[in-house]
This record gives sequence, C-alpha cells and structure tokens, in this order.
Amino acid sequence: MRNFRIELRNELAFPLLVLAMWLIASVSQIAGGQATASSGWLLSDDPDSAISRTLATFHGTYISLDEARSLALKNANGIRTAEAGLQVAEGRHRSSKSPFDPVFSTGISTSNIEQPVSSPFTGSEYRQTSIETAVTWQLPTGTQLGAQLQTSKSRTNGPFSTLEPQYSASATFSIVQPLLQGFGRSASAELTASRQDMDAAEASLKDARMATLAFVESLYWELYAAERDYAVKILDRDEAELLLRETELRAEAGVVNSGQVASARVFLAQQKLEVLDSRENVERASDALSEMIGAYPKPAGTRYRAMNSPPSTIRLSNLDSLVDLAQVNNQTLQSCENLLAAAESRLSGALWDRLPTLNLVGSLGGNGLTGSPRTVVFANDTLQSNINGNWSDAYESALGRDYPTWVIGLELRMPLFRHGDRGEYYRSRGEVELAKNSLNAARREIERAVRENYREVEQSETRLDAARAGVEAAQEQVRIGYIEYRAGRTTAFELVRLVADHASAHQRYSTAVARAAQAAANLRWLTASAAADESNQ
Repeated sequence: MRNFRIELRNELAFPLLVLAMWLIASVSQIAGGQATASSGWLLSDDPDSAISRTLATFHGTYISLDEARSLALKNANGIRTAEAGLQVAEGRHRSSKSPFDPVFSTGISTSNIEQPVSSPFTGSEYRQTSIETAVTWQLPTGTQLGAQLQTSKSRTNGPFSTLEPQYSASATFSIVQPLLQGFGRSASAELTASRQDMDAAEASLKDARMATLAFVESLYWELYAAERDYAVKILDRDEAELLLRETELRAEAGVVNSGQVASARVFLAQQKLEVLDSRENVERASDALSEMIGAYPKPAGTRYRAMNSPPSTIRLSNLDSLVDLAQVNNQTLQSCENLLAAAESRLSGALWDRLPTLNLVGSLGGNGLTGSPRTVVFANDTLQSNINGNWSDAYESALGRDYPTWVIGLELRMPLFRHGDRGEYYRSRGEVELAKNSLNAARREIERAVRENYREVEQSETRLDAARAGVEAAQEQVRIGYIEYRAGRTTAFELVRLVADHASAHQRYSTAVARAAQAAANLRWLTASAAADESNQ
C-alpha cells in the first residue's frame, strides 16, 4: 500500500509542477496588470498635476479675463441696445425743447388790384407791397411773448390820395399768459419728463455695461470649470481602460467572473460618452463666451481657452452695508427712479390740463404813416399833405408809438365734456402706479440678489474646503477599493461605483470654484462698486 502511494505521487509530480508554473505566470500577468492600473491618475499622489498635464494638451486660443471684458464692452449687443436707447431719449429731449425755441418769421408780398368804379372820387387801381416780420417765444412757464413789425408801400390812382407812394408801419408787442390749462408745470411737463427719461436711459447704459462685465466673467468661469471637468473625464476614461484590462487579466486567471468584466466594459463605455458630453460642454461654453464678446477664436473651428484661474480668496463687507450700497448705487434702481419721476412730471402736467383754457392777453403797439406828398385840387382848393418821409420814418413813428395802441383782455375756451384731457390724466396716473410698482419690484429683486450672492461668497471658502475634502476622501476611497478588489474582497461593479463617485467629487469642486467667482462678479454689478475684493494670493 505504501508503495502504491509513492508511485501515485510520482505520477502526479509532473502535472502539479506544470500547474504551479501556470499559476506563477498568471500571477505575474495580474501583477503586471495591477502595475499598469496603478499608474493611473486615481492612485497618483498628485492628481492635480495629472489634471494640469491633461489641460496642457488641449488645443485652442487662450483668452484672458481682461481681454474678454474689453471685447464685451466693445461688441456686446446689450450695450449697443442701451446706447441706442440713450440716443432715442436724447432725441426726444431735444424735440421737447422745440416749443420753447424762439421762432423768427418774415414775409414779403406784392398785390395789384384793378376794379371798376362808379364814383369819380374812388381810384380804380391799387398796388401794395407788404413786409411782415415777427418773433414769438414761449417760456417754460407757459407765457407766450410776441413782437411783430409790419410795413407796407401802396400806390393808387385815386384822385384824392395825398401821398404817392404811401408808407405805413405798425409795431406790436404781445403777451399771452395762461391762467389754468397750459400754466407752469403743464407747459414744461414734457420737457421735464423727457430730461428724466434721458437720465433713466443713461443709468440703463451704465447698468448694461456693468451687467455685461458680470455676465462675461460668469461665462469665463463656466468655461474654466467646463475645461477642468473635461480633463477629469479624459483621465477617468483612461482609468476605465486600465480597469477593464486588469479585470480581463483577472478573469483569464479565473480570479473574477465574466460579470465583472462586463461591468468594467459598461463603465468604459459610459466614460467615453461622458468625455464626448464634456467636450460638447466646453464647446458650448466657448461659443457662449464668443457670442457675448462678439468675437470667435481663429482659426475657425477652434475654441477659447481660459487663461486665468478663479480667485482663491474673496473679501466682503457686511451684508447690511452691501444692501444699502445697492439701494443707492444700483443703476437699475436709478433708472426706475428716473422713470417714476418722469411719470410724475407728466401726471402733474395732465392735472393742469384737465382745467379749461383761460388766458390773459395783452399788447402794446404803435402805428406810423409817411410818404411823398402829392398836390390834390378839389374844386377851387389846392390841398397838399404836410407829411413827407420814407420807410425809415414810418418805422420810427411806429416804434416810437407816435400813434399808440394797446389791448388787454381774457380768453376762455372750455370743451363741454373734456374726454381727451381727462383720459390723459387717468392714463398718466396709471403710468405713475406702474412706475412705482416697477421700482418696488426692482428694489426687492436687487436686495434678494445681493443677499443670495453674498451668501454664495460668504460660504465659498467653506464650500471649497468641503469640495476639496470630498475629492481627497473619494481619492482615498478609490485607493482602498483597488486594494480590496485585488484582494478579492470586492467586485469590479463596486470599484466602478467608487470611481464614478470620485469623478462627481471633482465636478463639484470645479463648480464650487466657479460659483464663488461668479457671485463676486454679480455683487460688483449689483452694488455698482468693488463690493468683493478678489485675490489669488
């Protein structure tokens, strides 16, 4: 019996030796696979360097934040629209001044009249040349001033005309003072309102510039975060390829089953798709930035790359002072306040325009007459005028009021129903209510936005620390997962889940970095000041 056992052992020696050599070779292959996987970035001591090296391989046109801001201020459609709105407001304000511009008018005319006569005392032909000059001026108080000078030269074949030719002149200074409709604010309501509209347009332009700077900075940091996420996805894809290779080697050695190989393959396919999605996100962020600044990178088909990094520290004032600062400096609020003032000016004018028209009118003037005397024979008498002069003599007589004239009186005009004036009053009152509501809504929105962005910046350091700690914890979790996987205590499916958690942690970190910088830019816009001081030190 003992001899049989010895013989049996001798027969099994060679197969056992072959099996041992095969296991050694398998273990060597697995060790080689582990070494290959160990070279991935998930087990690296310095993952940030791996991300930086991957970012350095990206192609594109680098653009700095200052360059993006400069191009946005030059090309942004929002600013161009605000500038056009200011031009419209300036044009309306100029137009509203026109009723108060002095108006000069003059005219000359010549007439010739021939008519049949039935009396020997009447002339049959009359010729006259007239010159009329006037200046009118309406004051912002509603007062209408006027000055008129009229002269004429006439000739006639009438037998009893003692002046041939005859020069006549009249000079008049008139005033019309509205007492009800058209008085005071009623006359200058549109002028005042248009000036306030122009102030509102100027504030809107300033706000558009500040909003553009904040928006372009937000897009810039979105591009930065998208590029970093893209680099992480590329590294995760490479890691998935290494994981699949190791799993396949372990399956060949019989250490794991085919289900774990399938899990690794699914994970690799997911990572490849996520790389494509991340690349599209980067291209979308670049296109959004290009649209905002009005300039696409060259050559065509390339994309922008962020040159700057978000600030590492952001210093803030206290919340109450920021809210007060926004209520005073915010250009959106100033625009709304000016629009409300314009609506109130129009309402004040409409209030006076509801009243009837009652005008005090008056004038002072003088007349003058001169010409070349002509001898007139009537019966046995010879008549001759003692007037002798020319145009200038007639002017002097009229302006010197040798023959004075004056008028004073009242004019009343009162439509019976006054639907138009009352309707305009009610419309203006509604415009004031709309402007008040818009201003109140803007104040609440601005305060909410200031508080929201303040909390974002205030918690940014804590959020960044938490995100950084999450990345480090996920990194350690993956390292432990690899150890357990190679020891056979966990599966490829569980390891894939840990790797996915690690990618999510990096994405949260990129988002946290960008959110803080975006919130700081929004605070500078909302408060129209350097409310958030940034530093990369």
